[in-house]
Amino acid sequence: MSVIFVFQTFSINPGRTDALLTHGLQYFHSCNWMVALSDFTLLLQRDPSHAIARTYRGRIYAKVGQYQEAIEEFSLAVHLDPNDWLAFYHRGCLLRKRMPDIALQDLSTSGIRQ
Repeated sequence: MSVIFVFQTFSINPGRTDALLTHGLQYFHSCNWMVALSDFTLLLQRDPSHAIARTYRGRIYAKVGQYQEAIEEFSLAVHLDPNDWLAFYHRGCLLRKRMPDIALQDLSTSGIRQ
């Protein structure tokens, strides 16, 4: 699916958050962080409970050095979808580097949820 088609779909029907997610993911995988961040932010304005968008927004924040924002996004993603292993993983990696004591507690808690 081309980026132009996805963008046109979203332009025609702004309620199509799936098109916006696809657009953001394409830019994320192209390492165009700011465009992807904009797409995920717009998606979250329309659907604040979208755990996947929160996970990817957290990954972008981590890549640009905004670690506290990244941890908050990963935590929200886990809260919205307790089975989101990707959010748990990235939050754990970030906590291990930034706050090792909290990372161990976080790992213990994530194991209990399974």
